[in-house]
Amino acid sequence: MAGPVNRDFDEEVLGRMAEGESLRSVCASLRARGCPTESRFRQRAIADDPPGFGTQYARARDLQCEALADSIIGIADDASEDEAQTARLRIDVRKWIASKILPKKYGDLQKHEVSGPDGAPVRYAWIDETPAPK
Repeated sequence: MAGPVNRDFDEEVLGRMAEGESLRSVCASLRARGCPTESRFRQRAIADDPPGFGTQYARARDLQCEALADSIIGIADDASEDEAQTARLRIDVRKWIASKILPKKYGDLQKHEVSGPDGAPVRYAWIDETPAPK
């Protein structure tokens, strides 16, 4: 990884992500104070630099999805009839993001099962269609 690593912002950035803010908005709001870019945080998470940072980053992402899911309830409860379309859009965006970050938990479950008649196991049979000798 090129250049020195500035770890001064790790706790604040990961904490704010865990509260539901995007990595991009957190880094942008702290840029004037010298915060590294969002891509730098991602690179460090992949490289696990320092050791354990990748796990902390992943946990912050998990908590970020939890915060997004919680915010959906507040948006839906606070929306008046006039604001329903805006609220629906805000909810859909949060659901989409959560489904992409944690697909096993928030994604649409697509399960494909193959079964025989009335749910019975599938039976396989070999049918030899070779013509019999004359």
